[in-house]
Amino acid sequence: RSKAGSATSAPTTCPVCGGNVIILKSRRGKIYRCKACDFSSFYPPVEGKCPDCGKGLIQKKNKKVCPVCEKNKKIENN
Repeated sequence: RSKAGSATSAPTTCPVCGGNVIILKSRRGKIYRCKACDFSSFYPPVEGKCPDCGKGLIQKKNKKVCPVCEKNKKIENN
């Protein structure tokens, strides 16, 4: 069992800046964080680009959401 605050490397890139995303484990679950910018999320980054701003997407429940241009903008799974 790992301790809270331990970090592992994720195979994905940051949806905001394209840097490496690390996974931090906390009492509330996993936190996906980029060291190069201020991106931090409980939701994992996924493949795909936002049609409006061109940045990456995160997976919220069964939808892909852009964390940059609008928090509540949902992009259907393709």
